[in-house]
Amino acid sequence: MVRLATSQEKGRCVPKNIEFLFFQEVLGDVCVALASVGACLELGTVAVLFRYRETPIVRANNSKPSFLLLFALTLCFLCSLTFIGKPTGWSCMLRQTAFAITAVLCFSGIFGKLFLL
Repeated sequence: MVRLATSQEKGRCVPKNIEFLFFQEVLGDVCVALASVGACLELGTVAVLFRYRETPIVRANNSKPSFLLLFALTLCFLCSLTFIGKPTGWSCMLRQTAFAITAVLCFSGIFGKLFLL
């Protein structure tokens, strides 16, 4: 049977345990490794596209929005690293700002490629 809280019980604060991911944990190491590999793969793709930027295939693919999108995806991989570690006031603001900026860059890159092709 479910017991409903009275109005007196609704007014008190219930302490919460703060859980966060450490760099020293296995999952933290896996997250760092995946973010690093993803960022390196994106940067490798940017290097290949930049090297062959004058070829017809890269020019037909509209390379400027592609570079913006790849740059934003690299930032998305690196943004996940800000979520590891004990949260502080400063790091929480950095996390939210970094996530918002990378999300906006990704969406603008996708929309730019969608409407410019």
